[in-house]
Amino acid sequence: MTVIAVVGTKGAPGTTTVALLLAALWPAASTPSLLVEADPDGGSLAARTGTPVSPGLASLAAATRHSGERVRASDHGHPLLLGPILIPAPPSAEQTTAMLGRAGHLSQSLRVHGGTAVVDCGRASPASAAWTLVVSADVVVLVTRPRLDHVQHASWQLGALRGERSPVVIALVGSRPYPASEVAAALDTPVAAVIADDAPTAEHLPRLALDRTTLRTPLVRSAQTLVVAVHRLAGADTEPSTHPSVEGAGR
Repeated sequence: MTVIAVVGTKGAPGTTTVALLLAALWPAASTPSLLVEADPDGGSLAARTGTPVSPGLASLAAATRHSGERVRASDHGHPLLLGPILIPAPPSAEQTTAMLGRAGHLSQSLRVHGGTAVVDCGRASPASAAWTLVVSADVVVLVTRPRLDHVQHASWQLGALRGERSPVVIALVGSRPYPASEVAAALDTPVAAVIADDAPTAEHLPRLALDRTTLRTPLVRSAQTLVVAVHRLAGADTEPSTHPSVEGAGR
C-alpha cells in the first residue's frame, strides 16, 4: 500500500489536477487507485465529475468512527472514467475540517485499501486539519508554480515538512518565469517534473476518459515523469514504466 499526499502553495497552483493525474496514471494494479479529497477548504471534484458527494469522505469518516480502522475506503468512493476511485469531500470547509479531525483513523483505512491512495490535502501546514495525512504519507508532492511568491511559500512549507519522515518532491506547474533548475536550487529540493500549464485540459480532465486523445495532451504526457519519480521514492515493489495507454498514444 502506498499513500501519496499532494499539497500546494498559496493561490491555485494546480494541486487537485496533479493529484488526479497521479491517481489516473499510477502503474496498473489489480486494485484501482484511490483519489481522496482531504482539502480543509472543502472539495470540488464531486461537482467537476458529476458524482454524488455521498458516499465519500463523510461516510468514510463515520465508518472509521463506528467501526475502527479496518474499513475499506474504496466502499465510500465512485469510479471515474480516468480510472481511480474518487472519495469526494463536501464543498463546505467546516464539514470537511470536522471530518479530518479523525485523520489518523482515515490514514489507517487508506492502508487497508491495499492499493495506492493519492490524497489531495490542499494548502497544508502544521496547523491544517489534513496535516496528519500529510506526515503519515509515504511520499509528499509539493505543487508550486515558478513564481517568486509561490516559491517563497513553498520554502516555508518545506521547512515544516523537513522535520517529518516522508520524502518530498516538487511538481512544478509551468516553466516561466523561472526554470526548474533555479526553483530546485532555491528550495534545495529536486523538481520531480514540470507539468504543462494547460488550463483548458485541466478544467475538463475530471470528466475525461483515459483514451488516446486525452493521453496525447501535453498535460497528461508531462505528468508521466512525476509518476515515475514518485513511484521510485515510494519504494514500490515493481519498477514503474510508461503507462501502457501512454505508450499506445504515442504511436
